[in-house]
Amino acid sequence: MVLREHKISDVVLGLGFGAAAGCLVGVLCAPQAGRRTRRQAISAIVDCADHVKSTAEDTGKYIREKTSPLRTGADELLDRGKAAIEKGTAQIESAVEAGTDLCRAAWR
Repeated sequence: MVLREHKISDVVLGLGFGAAAGCLVGVLCAPQAGRRTRRQAISAIVDCADHVKSTAEDTGKYIREKTSPLRTGADELLDRGKAAIEKGTAQIESAVEAGTDLCRAAWR
């Protein structure tokens, strides 16, 4: 029932006073000038960006180092697979040719 007695204007007025009080406390308690604070914030953001970039580069280098043996092993397996396919293809072609020769010889 108490809530019904309050009007929306009272809520807006309360929010306005709260925001004004917060701004006043922020200005009074600020440790330094706004320009200096902005410079420090920008400097902190740049430092953070540099740190993130450096960490990303280090992580990429680490991943490349750890995956290099895997790539080498995969390349070797691929080469062995290609060689096996070529050998199998040559054997099949040879068998087909031999079968063709036998069929021709049988029909003569």
